[in-house]
Amino acid sequence: MDCREMLYQGKRADNGEWVEGCLLIDYVTGQYFIHAKGNSLNADEAGNLSFFAYEIDPQTACEYTGFNGRKGRYIFENDLIGKARNRVVYVNGSWSVGGDRDLFFFKDEEIVGNYFDLAGEVLYTETAHFEDSETVDRFLEMEKQDPGSAVSFLSQWDNGENDGNPETLSRITEGLLYVNRAEQAEYMALWQTGVTGVTLYRRITEKEEQRNDGSRALRKRMEEKK
Repeated sequence: MDCREMLYQGKRADNGEWVEGCLLIDYVTGQYFIHAKGNSLNADEAGNLSFFAYEIDPQTACEYTGFNGRKGRYIFENDLIGKARNRVVYVNGSWSVGGDRDLFFFKDEEIVGNYFDLAGEVLYTETAHFEDSETVDRFLEMEKQDPGSAVSFLSQWDNGENDGNPETLSRITEGLLYVNRAEQAEYMALWQTGVTGVTLYRRITEKEEQRNDGSRALRKRMEEKK
């Protein structure tokens, strides 16, 4: 039996700030609201209850996992954990880190943010890395003539099976020196002068349908708990 506190957080629709409390869904309009912690219920003389709730962006509705970090901070769905910024997700009936590791074993790592705080930034995910001389040499030679074609040459090896955690360009290049960059469509190639190897990244361009997947999953979980 799940005895944890049923708490949610979401980003307010009016100013983008996070708010925690009880999640309310208007199934007629599709709007999501959070009755924030600390906001009291009021009753009139007839006993009718009234309260104030903040409307939130539905896709940012994140459920409390029942785990707290080492500093006592609540760990919510879609929080980013540790230096690798692994995402907390709900998979196959349990909370996990990165989709394949139990959150329990990582709960003491630092919470470094939430996935939706990056929603306004351009994110990239690694799709392939090349170190064999034949591929790297051909890429570098092509890049001198046409950078876009060189990136397209590498993109044929994007099989979609080795995607990493989404990162911003500044995070990807942090600590690297003499970084070279070439782009074509949604792909970007990075390599360092004097260092063997080229890494291919894909820019994240979530469709509206994909962005709503989290909201659908949340609704399903809530219905299962009724």
